[in-house]
Amino acid sequence: MREGLASQIVADDTEVFFPVKGLSLKKVGRKRIINSEIYLNVVRNIHSIRDKDVADELGCSNRTIYRFRKDDNNKDVIVEAEKHIEKMARIGYTRDLDNWDVFYRLPVIQKWYDLLNRRRVKEPRRTSLIRTFWHICKEVRKHPKKIKVEECAILNIKLRDLYYDGVKQPRGLAYECVRNSLRSFFEIVRGISGEYLTNKGISKENLPTYGRYSKQLVERDIRHKFEKNLHDVSNSYDEYLELLNIAKFMYYTGTRITATLSFNFGINSFKFAKDIWMFEVIDKGRGNGKKWEKYFIGHALNEFKEYLSKRFNYPIDKLEELMPEKLETLFPSFINNSGKNRVMEIFKKALIISRIPYKSFQPTHIWRHTFAQEFLRSTDWNYELCAELGGWDSTYVLKKVYGEMGFHPKISGLKRSMGMPIKEETYELRW
Repeated sequence: MREGLASQIVADDTEVFFPVKGLSLKKVGRKRIINSEIYLNVVRNIHSIRDKDVADELGCSNRTIYRFRKDDNNKDVIVEAEKHIEKMARIGYTRDLDNWDVFYRLPVIQKWYDLLNRRRVKEPRRTSLIRTFWHICKEVRKHPKKIKVEECAILNIKLRDLYYDGVKQPRGLAYECVRNSLRSFFEIVRGISGEYLTNKGISKENLPTYGRYSKQLVERDIRHKFEKNLHDVSNSYDEYLELLNIAKFMYYTGTRITATLSFNFGINSFKFAKDIWMFEVIDKGRGNGKKWEKYFIGHALNEFKEYLSKRFNYPIDKLEELMPEKLETLFPSFINNSGKNRVMEIFKKALIISRIPYKSFQPTHIWRHTFAQEFLRSTDWNYELCAELGGWDSTYVLKKVYGEMGFHPKISGLKRSMGMPIKEETYELRW
C-alpha cells in the first residue's frame, strides 16, 4: 500500500486509494525562487531594493518579493539590504552607473575625454580607456569622483596574478587594459605621478607579449606575390596603382598608414629636386602630432615617379611643377577614415591569399615592420639612422618592437670583432 494511503477493493476488483485520517501526504511543489541569500545577492548586484527591480532580476512576480519582504522572519535580511543601499549612496555609487550612457556623460569622465583628445589620443583608444574604467568602477563599487588608488591597485594586482597564471580574466577587466586605464585616469585627471602609481602596484611594465612581432617582415619574393594578388582583389587598375604605391610608400619610408594617406599639398611641406623628393608627414604624438621628413631617392624615387605619371597622366619630367598645382593628395581614392578602412580590408585579403602571416596587428602596419628590418639590414643595423628616417622617437622602441636583431648579424659581428673571416653582404632596400 502506498505511504499515507489506504486501499479498498470495489466490485469490479479495482483497487482504489484514499487518504487515511491522521496521515499527511508529502507536498511536492516548485522550488522556492527566493531565500535570504538569493535576495541579498540580487540587491548587491543591482544596487536596488525596489520590489520590481528584484523581481525583474529573478524573473518572478512583484508580489513574490513583496511577500518575502513583509515576512517577519526576513526582517534581519531586509535591514542588511537597506544598509547596503545606504553605503552605495554614501560612496556615490548608484544603479545608474551600471548604465554606460549615464557613466559616459558624467562630468569627470567628459573632462578625461577632453584631456585625452587634447593629447591627440585617437577616438577608439579614448573610448576603450573609458569603457575599461567603467568596468573597474562597477567592480569596486565606487563613483569615479570617489575612487581611490589603493583599492584600484588591489584589483590591478589580482588581475595581474590571473594574467601571469594563465587564468581567464573577467569580461571587460583584461589586465593590460585595466592597468593602462588606471594609469591614464589617475595621471591625467587626478595629477598623480606615474612613479607613485608604480609604487602602489599599478606599474607600466612591458608584458611578455611586448615585441612579439619585432622580427616580422614580408620577404621580397612574398612581396611580389602580394603585388599580383593585390591586382586580383582591386576593383580597377587605378585603384590597384594607388594601393600598391601606398604599400611602397610605407615600405620605403616606414610611415604609418594614417600619416601616409593624410599627406596634403596644401597643408604639408614638400621639396622637389631632380634626384631627391621630400614629403613632410604628421605622425601620431602629443599636441599636434610630430612632423617627420620622408625622403625618396634612387630607385625608390623612380618607382614613385612612374606611379604618379601612370595614375595622373603627367609627363615624368613635369611632375615637380604639375603636382603641387594639380594634385591635392598622393592617393585621392583613399582619403579620411573610410579610405583607410578600405585599404586595410583590401590589404588583408591580399595578405591572406599570399599566405603572409600579418598576425593580429593592422594589415597595413606590416610594411612599417618590413621597412625597419630591411633598412637595418642594409645599413648594418644603424638604429639611430633608422629611427630618424622611419619616425621613431627612441631606438629602444625600434629595437624592442620593430627591429630586433636576428641570429646571423650577431654572429657576423662576433666574427668581425675577433678577426675571423666573414662573407660581406650587400643588401638593398628594394621592393
